[in-house]
Amino acid sequence: MEKNLIIIGAGRGVDVVLGWLKLEREKLEIWGVPGESMNVLIVDDDPKKERFTDLMGTAHPVHHSVSKMVNEFDPTDTMLALSMSNMPGRRKIFAEYSPEFNFANVGLGDYSVLFWGLGAGCSNTLFRGIIFEAGATIGDNNVISSGCVINHHCKIGSGNLFGPGCLLSGSVTIRDNCTIGSGVIFQPRVVVGNNVTIPSGCVVVRSIPDNTAIKIKSPLGSPVYPPHYKRGNRIE
Repeated sequence: MEKNLIIIGAGRGVDVVLGWLKLEREKLEIWGVPGESMNVLIVDDDPKKERFTDLMGTAHPVHHSVSKMVNEFDPTDTMLALSMSNMPGRRKIFAEYSPEFNFANVGLGDYSVLFWGLGAGCSNTLFRGIIFEAGATIGDNNVISSGCVINHHCKIGSGNLFGPGCLLSGSVTIRDNCTIGSGVIFQPRVVVGNNVTIPSGCVVVRSIPDNTAIKIKSPLGSPVYPPHYKRGNRIE
C-alpha cells in the first residue's frame, strides 16, 4: 500500500488535493489510496514558490525539483497526484512517470460515489458538482471542471481539459488531448477527434475531425458547429 503522496504543482489546485484527503478520507480505498495516515509532500519546479499556504492558513514547504523528489521515493509505496490544469505540463509528467508510479484520481463532492463505478483510468482531477451517468467511461489525466454533465455511455479519452458547465448528451465520444471551453453542449452520438479545441459556448451537432480548432467569428452569437472549416486549420 502507498504511504507517500507527492503533489506535483504548487498552485491553488493543491487545495483540491488536500481537501480531497481530508473530506474523502473514508472513501480513499475507492480512489486507490490507503485510508491510513500518509506522508504528503508538495513539489514544484518554480524556485519562487517556497511555501504553499492552504485555505486553512497552514503553510506547507514546497520542494523544487520534480525529478529529484520523485526519484528519491520507491514507486511501490508512493503515489503521485497532479494539482495543475496546465495540460501540456500534466501530459509530460504523466508520460514520464506513469510507467513506474501510480497516479491518484482526485475529486471532491458527492459524485465521487458514482465515479468509482465508472470505467476510469488514473490521474484525473474532478471538481465539484460533476454528474456521471450509467455506462460513461473516462481515460487518464483529464481535468473536468465544476458542473459538467457526462451522460450515459459517453466515452472520454485521455489528456482532456473541460471548462465548467459542459454538457455531453448520450453516447458522445471525446478522444485525446482536447481543450473544451466553458458551457459547450454536445448533441448525442457526436465524435470529437484528437487535438481539438472548442471555445466556450459552442453547440456541437456533428462530429469534429482530428486537429481542428474552432474559432468564434462573432462574439455576439453562440456558434453552432459545423461552420466552414478545414482539417488541421482554425475555423474562421
